[in-house]
Amino acid sequence: MLVTTLRFSKYSTTGASHERPAGGGLVRAARRYGQDAYVTRFRRERIAIAVLLTVLVAGACFFFILQGRGSSSNIAYSIGDRWTWAGTVQTSQDGLEVTMFSRIEEITGVETKRGHRCWVVKSSDANNQENYSLDYIFVEAGAMYKVISESFSGGHKTGETVYSSPALMIEFPLEVGKRWTDAKPLSGYDNAGGIELISGQRTSSSEVLRKESITVPAGTFECWVIKTTEIVDGTHVIRVENQLLGAQATTVSTQMGWYSESVKNFVKRTVESTTIVTISGQQQILETTTEMNLSSYSV
Repeated sequence: MLVTTLRFSKYSTTGASHERPAGGGLVRAARRYGQDAYVTRFRRERIAIAVLLTVLVAGACFFFILQGRGSSSNIAYSIGDRWTWAGTVQTSQDGLEVTMFSRIEEITGVETKRGHRCWVVKSSDANNQENYSLDYIFVEAGAMYKVISESFSGGHKTGETVYSSPALMIEFPLEVGKRWTDAKPLSGYDNAGGIELISGQRTSSSEVLRKESITVPAGTFECWVIKTTEIVDGTHVIRVENQLLGAQATTVSTQMGWYSESVKNFVKRTVESTTIVTISGQQQILETTTEMNLSSYSV
């Protein structure tokens, strides 16, 4: 299955791409996200915790998963396949905040990455397509794998996430009761968020629960209902006020998706996640709920 990172920023209507300063830096990112109070009221560790939470929620917690055609192992896409979603993100840290977003995903080409011939999946903010991510996915023996993710801002590459070996996303054919699991070390960086180094482990477990009909703005569809539990645990090196700090971060999420064979994608997805960040003995916890509904598609 194709997994594309969900990006959002804290505005009333925002989108799928990072909206952070091109030069990076956690202090500037904190100000951009309306967190100036951290700069004057807390030490560097508090600044780092606040903004790292924002980066992790924007980047690691939420995945929207494209998959192959239905319950068949014959997975086929076409360049130009396109999906548009609208959704909300609710965060509870210092009170409840609701963020709305609109997002576009499109198959833009085929490219070789790390020795694999991959579909290129572009995910962008419907209102600002200068900030986007690219995911590279390949299919082999009826299973779909993710090789690497890259993020861009203003036409410049700002980050990437690489798995030690291709990460298993889904196994076909789909049927009620089917399960699959995967565990892979990952590494990367996020210059836009001031993260110099990401090193961690992603563990996931998925199960097909049932098949049911569901109605979303794009129409009514017969869907497979898939539940995924995911843990992303790692160590980060981040830059704050020209100093490097080490951080431990863990995100645990439960994801429910309604996948349609005719759409070649999920038409609805919900994600409930908890992120814990610890820096120099200081800890913060952020709980987040995301819902995405398909608005339109062309396949």
